[in-house]
Amino acid sequence: MIKSSELLPADHVEGSKLERDGDINKDFHHEAFLGKLIKDGTLTFENKMGYKKLIEIFHQVDYDKDHLVSKDELSYWIHERILEHVEEARLRNEGLFKSADLNKDGSITWLEYRTKLLVGDGNATVSPKKYVFSSGEDGGLPDEYGHWKKADVNQDGKIDVTEFLYFQHPEYNPETIKKMAEDMLVNFDRNGDKIMTGDEFLALPPGEVDPDQAAAEKEYKEDRKREFKLMDKNGDGVVKLDELALYLDPRNEQHAANEASYLISVADKNKDAKLSELEMLQNYQLFTGSSLANFAGVLHDEF
Repeated sequence: MIKSSELLPADHVEGSKLERDGDINKDFHHEAFLGKLIKDGTLTFENKMGYKKLIEIFHQVDYDKDHLVSKDELSYWIHERILEHVEEARLRNEGLFKSADLNKDGSITWLEYRTKLLVGDGNATVSPKKYVFSSGEDGGLPDEYGHWKKADVNQDGKIDVTEFLYFQHPEYNPETIKKMAEDMLVNFDRNGDKIMTGDEFLALPPGEVDPDQAAAEKEYKEDRKREFKLMDKNGDGVVKLDELALYLDPRNEQHAANEASYLISVADKNKDAKLSELEMLQNYQLFTGSSLANFAGVLHDEF
């Protein structure tokens, strides 16, 4: 069943590490690595059998079958998984569009969109004519109306399936990605110079500083420092619009290369720039986002 909340743009962009509100997706490492094996943040296989699944994946990533995973192999694997995420989003978008196109004419008017939101999580079978606007053009839903207006790119008063795809998943349209980058830049750019500095990106959300959260704040800043360096393509210490747009595009192969470098840097204990089966298993949580029960027993059985 399609939920009405799914008709609104998601907080995150499929295959991108930076969310719309500027937060970093903490689950990106294992989402990018596992692809279809993780859905809505949950593993699709039983955690107690996870080590066998991880070994199975290891051998799939080991394209040259030398029992080691190189950066190039891992980068290629991750890029393919990201593209899978993007394609799944496109297919799901078609179902969402059909659910909101109440009169089945191939487009969604604001009245249809509003009706679907109001009807809720069931299939809308009520004629949209039964719903009367309660307060002006937005019908009492100003935020949702704003979302719908943005989706209507050609301003013809209705949304076709392509516009809806770009609205839900800006990763499919360079212009939409650029617009999202512009919105983000406005939020971060505190002095209005149309660029983002490291200090602006690292700034903590407003609020009182809790001494008990010092460690978490330090981790927050370290994470954002790493991401800022990845965004700052030319290394000049600031992020411009084109750099941010490139960073937000999940189909940019550099994302996979960066992620592969990070995973190897953390898991490669013997520093040979490759991953062995044992190194991947020893970093089970890094690769799957889930703790492995009886880990010592697993290593004993396998090795």
